[in-house]
Amino acid sequence: MKKVSKFKSISVSLFFSSILVVLIACSGPQGPAGDQGPQGLPGNPGAPGAQGPAGPSSSGDFGQISSSATIAISKNSLTMSEPFDVHGSGFISGEPVMISLQIDSSLAPVVGDGSSAQVVANGAGAFSVSFDSMTTNSDIISRASGITTLIAEGGQGNSASVPVTIIENFKSAASVSSTLVATPVESGEASTIYGSGFISGEIISISANGKVLAGATANSDGAFNIDIKVTLEEGLYSMIAVGSKGSEATAPLLVSSK
Repeated sequence: MKKVSKFKSISVSLFFSSILVVLIACSGPQGPAGDQGPQGLPGNPGAPGAQGPAGPSSSGDFGQISSSATIAISKNSLTMSEPFDVHGSGFISGEPVMISLQIDSSLAPVVGDGSSAQVVANGAGAFSVSFDSMTTNSDIISRASGITTLIAEGGQGNSASVPVTIIENFKSAASVSSTLVATPVESGEASTIYGSGFISGEIISISANGKVLAGATANSDGAFNIDIKVTLEEGLYSMIAVGSKGSEATAPLLVSSK
């Protein structure tokens, strides 16, 4: 019996040893990691944030304001009592336009003795209007002299301006011997302008090729000189000096290329 028990013990030990050897023999190195699985479904959205502060308010419809509004006057120099035309473009279709004359910092009467818009822009944003005079108000006429600004203001915020020289209505005191000299100049450079024979203190507008180039004031002897930058193309032009008291003079202006 003792031999049988001993044999059974040895058999059991051998059995478990065999299983252990098999397990050790069957276990190899760890394999590589598998591919990542698909992304999970998104979570629920969070609660909305608080509303931000309101932006600044604005009044008026400024989305239609044009940056190209322009006006032109039929005469660069005129008295307060003579007729003239004003042409404009670049305004909004149907925009009412009021035209005024800025004489100084405190006086800007509506042209034609009006108090509101004198013309309405057409479908193309343009207009043309004629006036018999700037004004018939003697108080305003007495204060208007020299270079002023004609302003067109649209009802939708557009505006444009152009310089205009106002000549006093009386010309009896005007000098008949005014002279003007302009030195030759290259385009883009400055020409020196000399004038004489004007009325003492007379305000003078100097223009060429239909454009006002500068203004000057005659000294006590009726003379002046001024340097003017000339941007005209190469050519020969007539320069005109018009005084606020009716004096006038012209001179040739020779512009050469660089």
